Amino acid sequence: SGGGAGAVLSPLLGAACGAGLKMASLLGYYHAAVLPLILLEMEGGAFSVLGALDASCLCCACAGVCAAVAARPTSAEEGSACRRALAINIWFGDFVEACYPYMARDGYVRAAALCGAALGGAF
Repeated sequence: SGGGAGAVLSPLLGAACGAGLKMASLLGYYHAAVLPLILLEMEGGAFSVLGALDASCLCCACAGVCAAVAARPTSAEEGSACRRALAINIWFGDFVEACYPYMARDGYVRAAALCGAALGGAF
């Protein structure tokens, strides 16, 4: 009862799904493909695996980016915008697009967000 191969493959599959979901969102496929699948999963009143991935891989990764930018903003306006986006993501699980300008501006931020999404998917 050690779990076997499933104990290793499950987190790896989750990490791949998390990073893939983040990339799909970055490329504009979220509203066209992912959101309808979440709604189909939840149609019967059940929980949604894709919805959980959405929360952990998109909302939490965005919240992390916004928190980091809010901690060291380049201007007062940037700090204010990131604090507002962070609050929206934490309280409502929405507005993941708020981190995209910062991810586009800095490759390290983009890599960190993708790693965060992968880590969220692994869990």
